[in-house]
Amino acid sequence: MNTDTLLFEIGSEELPPKSLMKLANSLADNLKSQLKDAKLNFAKVEVFASPRRLAVMVHELESQQQDRNVEKLGPAVAAAYDDAGNPKPAAVGFAKSCGVDVTELQQIETPKGVRLGLQVQEKGESLANLLPGILKTACDKLPIPKPMRWGNRDVQFIRPVHWLVCLFGSEVIAVELFDKTASNQTFGHRFHHPHAIELAN
Repeated sequence: MNTDTLLFEIGSEELPPKSLMKLANSLADNLKSQLKDAKLNFAKVEVFASPRRLAVMVHELESQQQDRNVEKLGPAVAAAYDDAGNPKPAAVGFAKSCGVDVTELQQIETPKGVRLGLQVQEKGESLANLLPGILKTACDKLPIPKPMRWGNRDVQFIRPVHWLVCLFGSEVIAVELFDKTASNQTFGHRFHHPHAIELAN
């Protein structure tokens, strides 16, 4: 399983100083929780915060979920076949939903009796596919008592967002949040270094 470092950064207007570390730590906690729920392993999470940014770095994050064996359960055996042993519509429908023939279904003992079922191996999804949803949920759960809107947009955050960085190793993951598409470009001090800084990895 390949692992690499994920950097996620939100660049914004000046953030309230009293809320800065609370927001940064909450973003990290939310992200950790979402990654664990998605069964994506990682080593550790670092938090960064400054007046115009919140950032989280996740070290040794897996690039894909592990494949896993899943048990799919269908109708009770008693309801799946008629007296002659022919499959009823319930059995046929369950087999079709699993993409197999009725003859490939197994009889599985459960606390509620014997049911038709199938053991299948589910391929793990890639981090790139999962990350947009993970990051959106992590941001939606931030403790922002009075979120604001800006311009004519419907998006909300504690302050207007100007840029996003989402980088896994050297790969840009083009997550869309707050009407911005993430890139590998961050920004320094507003006056001393106003130009974009491109991150290689």
